[in-house]
Amino acid sequence: MNISLSTYKVTLTLFLFIGISSWGHTTPQTLKAYNTIYNNTYDLIIPENNQKAKLPLYIVLPGGIGKKKYANFRDQFITPSINEKGFIFSPKLSWKNCSTKKLEQTVKKFIHVAIQTMNVDPNKIILIGYSNGGMQGLQLAKNNTNLFSNIVIISSTFKITDTITTPIHIIHGTHDRYYSLRKAQLAADKATALGCDITFVTAQDKNDYDASRYVPELSDYVSKI
Repeated sequence: MNISLSTYKVTLTLFLFIGISSWGHTTPQTLKAYNTIYNNTYDLIIPENNQKAKLPLYIVLPGGIGKKKYANFRDQFITPSINEKGFIFSPKLSWKNCSTKKLEQTVKKFIHVAIQTMNVDPNKIILIGYSNGGMQGLQLAKNNTNLFSNIVIISSTFKITDTITTPIHIIHGTHDRYYSLRKAQLAADKATALGCDITFVTAQDKNDYDASRYVPELSDYVSKI
């Protein structure tokens, strides 16, 4: 049973434009408290089997996909790729250009709540960044060493200039319009030379504007977590 705003039951979805800064030093201890603070600022899907086993938590950063397109992105790409194998959390701040500080605060405090109150495996916090979300994810990982167990960067114009200790899995299409496969591979090679743990997957005939086409590549990765 998936819980999301676009389906039924409980959805914790959000747009928060005011009030976040005033809660900067508050760390909520329950999901209810978190939702009180961050009301309408995130989308959360809880798998049906979450009561039986510890599951990974997937933090999804779609970049500048926008509110109108997010539901399709989630339902046609993220949900079928993860397929009940973990919790899925997406802060709406990441659906556009946003404050890195506010995004970091939203994500970190949700992770705290999730580990304390849900059947989340604290050793499996996976950060997925699509498009601009890839750059957001890399910045979060750089600022928060050891917070995430893995990072997945998909169809992103990424640049890694510092050593990031978290393993990074890059999926890039051969038909990307803005960041060629060659540039992505060169960026990955430079990151490897810096000491980053990089896995690079070439997605044949995939582009940057149809995320759903990356379901096989992301599903394959999730199956190995």
